[in-house]
Amino acid sequence: MDVGAAFTYFKRDEHWINKFLIGSLLIISIIGMFPVMGWFLEIIRRVSEDDNADELPDWDDIGTYALNGLKMYGISLIWSIPMLIFILPFSFLSFVPIFISPENEQLFETVIIITSMANFCMFPIIMVYSFGLQLLTYPMYGILATTGSFTEALNPANAFKIVRTNLVDYIIFILLTFGLGYLLLPAYLLCITIFPAMLYLYTIMANLAGQAYRRAQEKLESQTPAIADQSV
Repeated sequence: MDVGAAFTYFKRDEHWINKFLIGSLLIISIIGMFPVMGWFLEIIRRVSEDDNADELPDWDDIGTYALNGLKMYGISLIWSIPMLIFILPFSFLSFVPIFISPENEQLFETVIIITSMANFCMFPIIMVYSFGLQLLTYPMYGILATTGSFTEALNPANAFKIVRTNLVDYIIFILLTFGLGYLLLPAYLLCITIFPAMLYLYTIMANLAGQAYRRAQEKLESQTPAIADQSV
């Protein structure tokens, strides 16, 4: 992946200031986050289909962006539910000691031990699931951006095929996303700058996700003739 190109991608568009301004106003409105998420997907689509995509998407198709943003949110929400279902019982267990009388020391200590052991066992499971989800999420977004199909994007088998084909790029992408969040820290000093800073972060992540998806598709296409030749 060309990481440097992702950081300067927005500057290819001479109208990027106007587009950032509109996007910032949408984020401020809160409900406008759905069109912004759809705008994010449109960047992924453009980069995944054209390595030389220069212009940021216009905001003239905001209705489509909002619909795609809802789909994107739906994918994230659905695949977060298993983790939430797993976490909630343990979270409730953490509050049990509050309702135990301190005078009953034996029961109190037993519950504390059980709670601590449960949390200790839960943590690695959550970490593994979170990493796996993070690894599959952006390939899912790539499928949604290029096909427009919510069901195809939601199917983890499709995303896994993309990741398996281009695992190195997606691992690099995940590592970069952990660090990219720190780009917003200076923007918090001036509240008004946080919204364009978020859009800038989105352009970086969308560009990288588009690059990774495109490279995966290219590898899949190159493997197809080889598989066909072996079957003859």
